[in-house]
This record gives sequence, C-alpha cells and structure tokens, in this order.
Amino acid sequence: IKSGALRVTLTVLADGVEVATHHAKSPMTLQLLEGSLTYRVDGRTFALKHRDVLYFGPGDARDIRAQGETALLLTITH
Repeated sequence: IKSGALRVTLTVLADGVEVATHHAKSPMTLQLLEGSLTYRVDGRTFALKHRDVLYFGPGDARDIRAQGETALLLTITH
C-alpha cells in the first residue's frame, strides 16, 4: 500500500534469509506476523517472535535473519 507519506509492505522471508545492515531513512515499524527472526543492532542480537513489533527511527542501523519461514509487515512513513 502506498498513500502519500505512508507505505505498508508485506514481506515473506525463507528460513535463513538475511537482510544486511542498513539504516532507516525514515521512521518505520516491523510487525512479525508469522515465524521468528533475530535482529542485530549496536552489536547486540535479539529474538523476535509472532506478534512482536519493532520501531526504528531515522538513521537507526539494523540487520535481520529469518528463523524458519517468516512473514512481516513493514510500515514506513516519509
């Protein structure tokens, strides 16, 4: 969905898929709909499970790795 400054994207990741470290250009949330993943920020690793939500502010750096097939919803505002 794209509407003005809002963008909502459903993403499905296969087991073991990694999204390399990148910086958020604008505020965003990541909501885990199915599966689990790990994310790393500032050298620390955290586990995310079904229904967890993360917020990333502009400039925040992070990377994620799917643990099993994982579905997530990204909400981004510009």
